[in-house]
Amino acid sequence: AYIYRTSTQRTPYGMTASSKKWKLYKGEIVTTYGGYYTFKNGKHYFKVGGPRKQYVRTANLGPVIGTNTSTSSNNSSNTTTNNTQPVGKDETTVTVTTPYTYLFTEVPGKIEVQRTNKRVKKGDKFVVDRLEQGTRAGTGQDGDDDNELAIYHIKGTDYWIYNNDVQAAKQLSVQSYNKTDKSLITMDQPVEVYNADGTSQNIRIKKNDLVWRVDSLSYIWVAKENKA
Repeated sequence: AYIYRTSTQRTPYGMTASSKKWKLYKGEIVTTYGGYYTFKNGKHYFKVGGPRKQYVRTANLGPVIGTNTSTSSNNSSNTTTNNTQPVGKDETTVTVTTPYTYLFTEVPGKIEVQRTNKRVKKGDKFVVDRLEQGTRAGTGQDGDDDNELAIYHIKGTDYWIYNNDVQAAKQLSVQSYNKTDKSLITMDQPVEVYNADGTSQNIRIKKNDLVWRVDSLSYIWVAKENKA
């Protein structure tokens, strides 16, 4: 797998001259930061370094084997590993209840998802941070019925899993979409504005100042804070 700084430009991986290399090889473990980025070529990439731009295509990486300080492993190439990271207040843990089910990933440029070849088994646990109905869940309609088909996003990954295949430790608020491609937000506190590479634009938006249009949720690496 090559390391990229843009969709067409490759870059070496590593922070020092002795550690730099132009390729990652099968079996190597690499740390990624935040969710994926969609480049101009429509393909998805994970950030693997900083503060320089260093990205690897999501398609070239296998299942998540650990998050933060927690790790787990699984020898089956068909089965993803458990997502064992800490659970935040707007997150929950789900347990797979069906004998075998597949994970889903987003279709580039669209809200909908498609099935992957990543299969999980009964008893596997994941931390999820979002529950959606409507377009992404494939229902084609909105609604607030808790029994309607919905889909969970697995925290820190590019994967989703349907609610009828899992048992959740607690109910998350359902986000409903029907052909939605934008949202309007206001700030509940002053916020700083960043570039995609995590550098500040030296602009601050005031609390409740204006209504802003947002198109997506992304994670960026902020070097001065040393976190995503």
